[in-house]
Amino acid sequence: MTAPLVPRCNADTCVKCRRKLAPGDRVTVVQIVEKLGVNPANRLQMGAWLTGEFEMTHVVCADPTLDNSIIIGGAT
Repeated sequence: MTAPLVPRCNADTCVKCRRKLAPGDRVTVVQIVEKLGVNPANRLQMGAWLTGEFEMTHVVCADPTLDNSIIIGGAT
């Protein structure tokens, strides 16, 4: 069972643009990689171990509510 996530910083602020989140904003949870290594269950597979911490970020900081954005694939 996975441990519950805890905020690494204030979860009411975007970690990219540093603006406060607002109702209607489109956000995503960002998890922090602790280390990379071989999957113990499948030695041929590499993977990432994640910390129990998270941060919040807008999907698109320039358009937090995505009113004027078209997202194709993923946003960076």
